[in-house]
Amino acid sequence: MPYKNQIIDRRADELALTSQEEGGQCYALCTPPVADATLNLKPEWIKVPAAVRLSGIGRSSIYELIKANRIKSFSKRKRGSQHGSRLISYDSLVDYMETAYQNSLKISADKNQKGDTAHE
Repeated sequence: MPYKNQIIDRRADELALTSQEEGGQCYALCTPPVADATLNLKPEWIKVPAAVRLSGIGRSSIYELIKANRIKSFSKRKRGSQHGSRLISYDSLVDYMETAYQNSLKISADKNQKGDTAHE
């Protein structure tokens, strides 16, 4: 019997799936997340690969921004160790991206104004 045709029921209080072919819908029963006012889903610090994924900025460019003090970071390593983890401030990365976006809007507006007056 094919797996997708079977009714799967494991620990029904946590997860239950029914076959779509039998007229049911696939669904998961789980306890909804508890709304907690102290829950903060935004990280304070992220590693370089996460910064690359979140921002779309390349790894080399991230390190150039760090060197130019455009985004905040520090290297976390154990005493006496040669290697560590580079951590980047999530807020400074978002601020940099927002500033870059605002600058691109200004440049676009300036180009549009120059283009409009050039045809007159």
